[in-house]
Amino acid sequence: MRPNGGRLGSGTQYQVDSTITTASPPRLRQSGPPYPAWIAPYRQLPDSLPPAIKAKAKEVTAGLETPYDQANAVEKYLRTYAVDTNITPAPANKDGVAYFLFTAQKGYFDYHASAMVVMLRTLGIPARIAVGYIIRPQDRVPDSNTYNVTEGNAFAWPEVYFPGLGWIEFNPTPSEPSISRPDSDDTNFFPEDNAVEPDDEIGPSGQGPDTSQADTAINQLTDEGGRSLIVTVLMATAALFLVSGTLGYAVFRLTWERGLGGLDYPSQIWEKTLRLARWAQIPVAPQQTPSEYTARLHRELPDVEDVDFVGTTYVRTRFGRKALDPKDRDRLTAVWRDLRANLVARILHWR
Repeated sequence: MRPNGGRLGSGTQYQVDSTITTASPPRLRQSGPPYPAWIAPYRQLPDSLPPAIKAKAKEVTAGLETPYDQANAVEKYLRTYAVDTNITPAPANKDGVAYFLFTAQKGYFDYHASAMVVMLRTLGIPARIAVGYIIRPQDRVPDSNTYNVTEGNAFAWPEVYFPGLGWIEFNPTPSEPSISRPDSDDTNFFPEDNAVEPDDEIGPSGQGPDTSQADTAINQLTDEGGRSLIVTVLMATAALFLVSGTLGYAVFRLTWERGLGGLDYPSQIWEKTLRLARWAQIPVAPQQTPSEYTARLHRELPDVEDVDFVGTTYVRTRFGRKALDPKDRDRLTAVWRDLRANLVARILHWR
């Protein structure tokens, strides 16, 4: 967050969490259409797009079948275009990508990234531009873990959507290294912290509600001469409520705990947050990042402090593979209890 809503001043420190995909080329090749309905905007193009761009995309990807191989081919092709930060802008009546591809044939990262996104969309592949900063070895302050980041570190790159894997980054700009991908997928993705916290459960622990008191009450309705009709009706009614309650509780527990057994603690909390928030009519959009979604939660639930920590710890452990220390774990638990209470209150229309 920028201090006082202004620019970052000299000496200002902040922490950045980054994510790196562990998907290998073989796995990326296996991911492809059909795409979900929400991805449609990332395949759109203007009607005025010059046909030559699509023709060039088909030429570059001829004979390639998978979206990954096609994206890889377009990336390699665009890396043959030289970098020139002093490129003359395209004329007012000229398409920028067509100008870059066929007239200037050189440019900087904005041109390379835009060209790749547009070329892939002409092939029906969902793509978008991401912007941020790159960190180079020469930016590091000697004998420290500090890096100097300036406007010269600004960068843009394309990301391609792969079902089941999410947005995967590419780099068609030749002034920066190509993205290195693992030869195989990482099977040790989650830390060995699979236990569900007992104090983190909603409702009583165990397989179902304690029925011992109800059983005792029913037994007290029995007299020495046997059960009367009214006692039988009462017992049947009580049994029906018990069975319904037990069945309902079992269904709730199955729904609530489904898929959480193999997740680390921050990922469990994140998944439970998404489930409760959905019931509270605050669903997450498929394209939202954890940071974007926790920002929305903060707007919807202003009484919950530190809600962004739920998303931060999830990203750190899920993608950064950083173990959660005891202090952060206690902090996450405290935030979750407050967040859970507010979401439940919203579900029950108490707030």
